[in-house]
Amino acid sequence: MCTIYYLYIAPEKSTSVETRRSQQKFFMGIFLQTSIPLGILLFLVLVGCLDGITREVTQGMTNFMFLLCATHGIVASVAVLVVHRSYREAVWKLIRKKRDQNSFSSIFESKMLSLEEYYATNYSRCNLTYSFLASWQGLAYPSHATQVIALPIQIFTFYIIWKYTPMAMKGMKWPILINLFSYSLLEFLFCTMSTPYVFFRNMAFLGVGLFHLMGVSNRFQLIFGFIVSLITLSSYLYVFECRNHLLVMNRFKIVKKRHRIMYHSLIYVFNISLLYPLLTSSTKGNDGKLDSLKIEPCPTKEFFENDIFVVFTDVEAFHILIWVLIPILLTNVVVNFLFHITCTIYYLYIAPEKSTSSETRRNQQKFFVGIILQTSIPTGILLFFVVAFCFDGLTHNLTQGMTNFVVILAATHGIAASCAVLAVHRSYRDAVWKLIRKMRDQKFTTFESFETCNSPYSENLQPINFNVNLSFHPLLLFFLSTKLRSSCPSRHNTHLFLLPLVFFFAHYMPSKIEEYYATNYSKCNLTYSFLASWQGLAYTAHSIQVIALPLQIFTFYVMMRNTPTEMKPMKWPLLINHFCCCLFDFILCTMSTPYFFFQNTGFLGVGLFNYLGISHFIQLAVGIPLCLLMTGSYIYMFESRSNILPMNRFRIKSTSKRVIYHLFIYLVSSTLLTLLLRIPHDQEAAKLESLMIEPCPTREFFISDVLIVMPDIHAIRFTLFIHGPLLSIHVGLHVIFHVSCTVYCLYISSANSISPETRKNQKKFFIAIIFQTIIPLSFLLVILVILISTGIRETVTQEVMNLTIIIFAMHGISESITVLLVHGSYRKAVWRMMMLRGYVNKVSNKRSGQ
Repeated sequence: MCTIYYLYIAPEKSTSVETRRSQQKFFMGIFLQTSIPLGILLFLVLVGCLDGITREVTQGMTNFMFLLCATHGIVASVAVLVVHRSYREAVWKLIRKKRDQNSFSSIFESKMLSLEEYYATNYSRCNLTYSFLASWQGLAYPSHATQVIALPIQIFTFYIIWKYTPMAMKGMKWPILINLFSYSLLEFLFCTMSTPYVFFRNMAFLGVGLFHLMGVSNRFQLIFGFIVSLITLSSYLYVFECRNHLLVMNRFKIVKKRHRIMYHSLIYVFNISLLYPLLTSSTKGNDGKLDSLKIEPCPTKEFFENDIFVVFTDVEAFHILIWVLIPILLTNVVVNFLFHITCTIYYLYIAPEKSTSSETRRNQQKFFVGIILQTSIPTGILLFFVVAFCFDGLTHNLTQGMTNFVVILAATHGIAASCAVLAVHRSYRDAVWKLIRKMRDQKFTTFESFETCNSPYSENLQPINFNVNLSFHPLLLFFLSTKLRSSCPSRHNTHLFLLPLVFFFAHYMPSKIEEYYATNYSKCNLTYSFLASWQGLAYTAHSIQVIALPLQIFTFYVMMRNTPTEMKPMKWPLLINHFCCCLFDFILCTMSTPYFFFQNTGFLGVGLFNYLGISHFIQLAVGIPLCLLMTGSYIYMFESRSNILPMNRFRIKSTSKRVIYHLFIYLVSSTLLTLLLRIPHDQEAAKLESLMIEPCPTREFFISDVLIVMPDIHAIRFTLFIHGPLLSIHVGLHVIFHVSCTVYCLYISSANSISPETRKNQKKFFIAIIFQTIIPLSFLLVILVILISTGIRETVTQEVMNLTIIIFAMHGISESITVLLVHGSYRKAVWRMMMLRGYVNKVSNKRSGQ
């Protein structure tokens, strides 16, 4: 604390800025150097707590924990070398020196080898295993599939913008359409025509799209793709410039049309100057390949089997492009973006024109926030390129599979951009919802006409259960939608003749899962347990919701009516947090009620959503963002508590910056939604693959439509041990920062700007929200203890999993009770209501006795 105070809060003025910055970096280094290895010792505490709770700590678990603690020395040494920059650079210098001496001597023995000789002799020494994702098929097929999904969405988005842009947005209609057309063109080029297979370490390019089949050179594909990418980038800039230009009071806007054309042309010409290295690079045929093999001697076999365009053979020229030219381009674009955004923010929020009505200004502000989100959401996907470059720069271990995965992820930019346009603007969102309702009404009319027809075939179709989820039978939907739209089918209709066959193949053909259930599953020694069944989870969760809902509504009423004056600034943060918790509990206990197959990574919703026929994918897509929203509401509560303190020098004063701050936290946490991108399309194959991990799940796995999220064991481990902990650390650091600021201002700082009575009340309220957060979140610790203990013993039974969900479902009750108990004003209000109720009952009893 002393070091933090004199380095960050009250630094010595005689110390230079550079010296203080070095001292701060070194302090963070020794802090990490200490906390990282000591984190291992926490496992001993965990074992002690686990034994105190379960009494089932075996000798094997105890020995394993001591072995883990024995790695403390290794971790401490690695931490010292990693966290301090001087040591880290010295290590990298030694590694590079050793690599330059020895890495290519054993594989690339002679510069005079031809490419065919290298592939026949030296390449066989490369220890490469086949990976579908690293192959050209692993890149091309997902990219083409992405285009199949993206193209209808982009056409539909174009139609919505064209038809349903309101009069208030007419000035922005064409900029949005131009932006949509440019990124749709880039998406079509990226996913279909070119589909870049990039050899990052070899600085080479191979197109595996339709251009490749048509014989178009790789150099032309790369240059054309670069030009279209710059057009797309300029279209985003054009959207913000038009938004800025429409403000009448903007003194910085470009008035003349001719000057605007010159402005955008100048930016584009400056950016396109980056084409010069591509135009002047020479591949030198196979010699260029051989030169690039000195950098990365073991690429995939596509490097040798295809005509590759080697962009650079000089590493220094490549580094100039990556670290000099591209940053200059990005700086140029970002500066222009920030200029137009700053002007718009100033004239919309800071100094708005008085002649503009408040309603018009409010609509302009909403639209501006809409185009900010419309730009930032798809652009956030492109940040994965930056992550990949940084990862390779630090580790030099960027594999071809990882490169292809980043390219596939970038291929979803068009889908994300189109969905963002339809979602963030209210007029387009209302239009989409209107069309959905219209199509749903037509669908119901179609099936009603089918049920009321008097065809002689209708009696034969009666025994078949017609109330099936038709989304899983596209062939059935095709026949029904083509001939049963407005009138009854005739006796001689061919499509009607095929309908019984369609029903038969859709319902009665046995699958491999059914064969497994009929043969292999009978060997599983499973006994029936009510807690392991879906009824044991659903009935208990619904019962908890019956108890929780009145309590949550009562808590909401008490907070609305009995928040004292000194707590007014925190009223809405508390209400927002309580609302997010209630909404998540309602989804968890009533609407979705997740039945998880932990080892099979399967999901089955047993709530009302399942009864209404809503797919499990949609349930996950709704549940995960709501969980992240609830987590963000806790951060917002602590940030608001810290922001109220006037002596807090780290508080965020601007409302817009606070919105951006919390939006950034939510977007980082939303990377958890990438789980949905890994869901396999062939669910039957995924089920069979998951049965290799856990061959004996409960019978609900076979009799219900279970969604397998991740059948790959490596993806499961990455999510559980890397992605999940990183997100937890990300959220925890923000909470700790705001708590530390509040603790310092309330307990440590000697500022006299507030009275002792006010300070005392603020301390009490701060302690109250600490308890309000810790008590309900302690249920999560119970879940972690249960999962860790069963995971160590490899006995995560379905009973344990259902019990974990049921315990988590108690979060809503505990949160409401805690809010009413820890805050004195709410506690007194509840007590007054109880006393008043008792007094009324007493008076009524006396009157009835008389």
